[in-house]
Amino acid sequence: MPIGASLSTSTSLGGTGLDKFIGAVELNAEKSRMLTRLAHRGGIVTVRGALQSPISKANLRQVLVENEEVVDIPDIAKAIIQESEHDLNVELLSGRASPNDVIGNTALIQLAVGWPRGIEILADSGVDMHRSWPLSPLSMTMRERNYQSSKALLEAGHPLKPDDICAAETLNDGNKMAKILIAELSKRRKRLAMIAQASMSQIDLAEIGLIENDFLPSSIPDIIASKICLALKERDVNIDLSLEVAEPSILKSVYHQPFRKTDTLDLLFEHGFKDIDARDSSGKTPLMTMISSSGIFESSHKRRRWLISKGADPTRSLPWSNNSGGTVLHLLGTCLASMLAREITHTAPSELRQFQVPASDSEKDPLFDLRYTLQAPCPDNCLCACSMEGCTPLLAALRHLLLRYTPRFYMKDGVNRLPGALNFLISRAERSVDIQISIIRLVTFDALDLTHTCCRKSDTFVDDRLQYMDKTEVDEIRDEESLLLKEFEALLDDLVAEFLRLDLPIMEFLQGPWYRMILGQINRLGTYDEIHMSEVQGIGLKLQATDAVSGKVSLMLGSKVLEIED
Repeated sequence: MPIGASLSTSTSLGGTGLDKFIGAVELNAEKSRMLTRLAHRGGIVTVRGALQSPISKANLRQVLVENEEVVDIPDIAKAIIQESEHDLNVELLSGRASPNDVIGNTALIQLAVGWPRGIEILADSGVDMHRSWPLSPLSMTMRERNYQSSKALLEAGHPLKPDDICAAETLNDGNKMAKILIAELSKRRKRLAMIAQASMSQIDLAEIGLIENDFLPSSIPDIIASKICLALKERDVNIDLSLEVAEPSILKSVYHQPFRKTDTLDLLFEHGFKDIDARDSSGKTPLMTMISSSGIFESSHKRRRWLISKGADPTRSLPWSNNSGGTVLHLLGTCLASMLAREITHTAPSELRQFQVPASDSEKDPLFDLRYTLQAPCPDNCLCACSMEGCTPLLAALRHLLLRYTPRFYMKDGVNRLPGALNFLISRAERSVDIQISIIRLVTFDALDLTHTCCRKSDTFVDDRLQYMDKTEVDEIRDEESLLLKEFEALLDDLVAEFLRLDLPIMEFLQGPWYRMILGQINRLGTYDEIHMSEVQGIGLKLQATDAVSGKVSLMLGSKVLEIED
């Protein structure tokens, strides 16, 4: 028991000192005698004691047998803690208590968690399963892994949300709880569909997407469940609260949830949830919403691969792309580049080789989807001189590395990590001459500080990391930079000719001949100024005059670092 804890008054955490005592250790004869001595000094145990820890209810049950005078709780709470079906029925039938009674801040239904029959009796007596809970009874059963209590609550109509299934993933119980929840969610969605079929015309059912070709679909009505609920309410059809969707105004499938395990996804699919590629209210498919900040070696790659294997289309257009042809693959390339940048800049060069080793089984290789993405041709409709025929996922990824971060980001422990980061991506793309020339075009465009009019980086770390310009804005920028673009194209012709003549690996060319030719062009145009130089020196680099670079990240590809200042 905490020093200074009150024996008879509630603490700020809820519960008395003796509540903490019975929740701390399993009661034996010695601990029971100590509890009695403390009780004689004025201590009491309240109903909160039953919820203090997984062992507290069993301890309180023992206290009621041995020292009932220590316990200051109503008779109906005693009946539940002692799991007395007779006494609970007596209290409810006598009218002395209601199934919705709350003792302190504990509801009777919460107290009954762990006793399935008690849950059933309270449910039969009209307990309200839909009140607002700081910690719902279902969450309590999950926390304590009381599977039978979970089933009893669900049978009684306890609310069930896909979020609950996400929470069940953390139990590491062989999916036992997830199976219970998914089976119940499937059953409820089927009941909802049956009510709609009995209450609405074929035309109305078709309008909300419940029937196709006069037949009910074989899949569970998932993303349209909210539409069904709204349609039934408009027709004054009463449905059980347990069948309602938490947010009926929002379209969202179960696959838009942040599930971490493919086992969970398999269970959902087996139970009939087939809305793999449906768009939610914001126009995003599950593939779009789950591309976030998760590392490439975590569960995210497995989820992406699972969704695609079940029919999710990675070429679907992004809802914010303004008909520019941006797809899931472009978004994925950008997000993977962001993840990779963080990995590379925190990994010593000597350790980088571990990322280069391919797995013997490509299906288990965490970088399988990285290659899958970067090797997809899939050009968009971007109008920018940095890419002749639109941006591919590879170019979107490389551009993200060049535009999203500053030179300081790539300097770790005095080592320039940019070449390694770019090489890591490039080495996983197809090594055709056309692709290598497109890379030279991109880095040259960027090094000359021309304005990108294609999908560019966003200033946020949310999913939609691509921004698209209107054609009018594109035309204005191109017109302003028309002379510079002519210089760019002329230089590019020379660079490509030199690349083909030397026949070097692309990274070796970029770090040597390309860099020297770019410096010559920049020096000729006189684009270096004091501001650019001070920005570079501000990250602690001393550079040779001939190797001076502007604040452009792309020019770090060939910069020679002579000294790192403290």
